Amino acid sequence: MDPYIKAANAMPRVVLAPIFMVWFGLGIWSKVALGVTLVFFIVFFNVYQGVKEVSPWCSATRRCWAPPASSSFASCTCRRPPRGCSPA
Repeated sequence: MDPYIKAANAMPRVVLAPIFMVWFGLGIWSKVALGVTLVFFIVFFNVYQGVKEVSPWCSATRRCWAPPASSSFASCTCRRPPRGCSPA
């Protein structure tokens, strides 16, 4: 999926404007679609980079503190991490 998203991001946004005008007409929806594509790529690449840069220690800590699947948000309590879950 990564090469397809990067290829779509490399396309100039000016090229998309006439395409959206043909698809959605001259009304507000073509402008909304263009705005959504502008915002999507900015947000997507920032989130993607942030997820890639999470340290292994943070993800190990998350696994150690994860509540069991049977518990719900209302019954979630703080607890001590199990043995063996220490920062490495």
